[in-house]
Amino acid sequence: MSWERCTLCLSTKVLNKQGTAYMEYMKGRLPVCYDCCAITDRRDMILDGKATMYLNWNGDGTKSVSNWPCSLKIRCFSQSTSRNNWNCERTDVWFTGPDGHVWWGFHVGGSHQLINVRRIKEIV
Repeated sequence: MSWERCTLCLSTKVLNKQGTAYMEYMKGRLPVCYDCCAITDRRDMILDGKATMYLNWNGDGTKSVSNWPCSLKIRCFSQSTSRNNWNCERTDVWFTGPDGHVWWGFHVGGSHQLINVRRIKEIV
């Protein structure tokens, strides 16, 4: 393991070769700690109105969406499951995003966790 300095908050964190300890390499190969990763992902969601996230199944039957290191995790307030025309399971989720708006996303299949989400309504 090696130590790297976060390019955003300037804190020193542990970094392994895959970037999966306490820090990862973001755009331009700059080291960014997981806390700053959550801040930048939250900012990008607000600015872009869309994001690619990960769908998580919580132990209580609910779902949440998160960024890759799970430093930004948002609980879904509604979910729906159905089958699409290829007989794959489709999961739709709704949640309140970091900007206070309602966001929606859908996930198809069971071989991955990726979910594309987008802002759909005004502030709740």
